Amino acid sequence: RDDQPADSIVRAEVQKLHDTLASWYQGLGLPRPSIRASNHGGGAVWLPGYFLGGGALPYDLELMVRLSKGHFGRRARSIVGIGNAFGYSTLAFAVLFPRARVDVMDAEVEGTHNHNGSQWTRTISAAHGLEVNLHIGRSPADVPKIFSKNGDLPIDIAFIDGLHTNAQQYADWSALHPHLRKA
Repeated sequence: RDDQPADSIVRAEVQKLHDTLASWYQGLGLPRPSIRASNHGGGAVWLPGYFLGGGALPYDLELMVRLSKGHFGRRARSIVGIGNAFGYSTLAFAVLFPRARVDVMDAEVEGTHNHNGSQWTRTISAAHGLEVNLHIGRSPADVPKIFSKNGDLPIDIAFIDGLHTNAQQYADWSALHPHLRKA
């Protein structure tokens, strides 16, 4: 499409986004998030030394950058995610869509590091003036709680990145689908 930037421009924007986010984690005294091999092919962004259940994939970041461009990106007002880990994707959405409210839910079932990841997300969001609301809960049962807190703002982007099983992802999609903005 004509409104999509060239691949080299997108790669540069993904690198700039990664550098910004990495510096924020380092500002908390944490290691620099880095890319390491993953079972998804290519690599994933991880926080070295911490078990947080996962990390963003470079093509997730590329998709986010591409979505943020053009008419759609300027129009998006509500982004809802399931799964936070250490907040990398959550913060990326908030940076790329500064006019949008970002609501994310995480069950925090992966231990102390997962709970710390939620705290880091809140701390970084507050320090940089990002509109991020992190909710503790289990999907799909607790999905309605998000909407009771955001005034039922229709979802422009749904990012499902919780438990990666077909059944759970379908259940998460089914819970979010009725709240999507109608085209």
